[in-house]
Amino acid sequence: MRSVIVAGLLLAAFTSAVAAPPPLVVRNNPGGIVEQFLSQEQQLEAQGRGVVVRGRCASACTVVLHNPNVCVAAGGSFMFHSAFIAADPEHGDFRRVQDDAQATAAMWGMYPPGVQAWIMARGGLTARPLNMSAQAAWSAGVRRCQ
Repeated sequence: MRSVIVAGLLLAAFTSAVAAPPPLVVRNNPGGIVEQFLSQEQQLEAQGRGVVVRGRCASACTVVLHNPNVCVAAGGSFMFHSAFIAADPEHGDFRRVQDDAQATAAMWGMYPPGVQAWIMARGGLTARPLNMSAQAAWSAGVRRCQ
């Protein structure tokens, strides 16, 4: 009986060590192309990886809020705005050429209800940036990093 318990404990310890890949740590991410960030978030979730936001997570980066294991540290923040088609994103020219309602809707669908309510209380996703502090994120239901 004792060997069965010890074996079970060893198996549980090994399983938890293997099943907990390191989280992605966001320190200062300006965002970018929505489709790329959506794909990255899907991969993170499939791998069971969490996200720790320690700095600014702006624009398309905010899709990490969909991750069930996302948390925000005291120095973390989010910057939201509506998605747009950029002049030449391949060469770093992210000037707004045209709004992208489909990408905005995809991003919106990634946000938890508390974050959506916070955004709506400030006029919704528009071209005007909205900055959410860690404290505001915690109040909106995003988990605080320990």
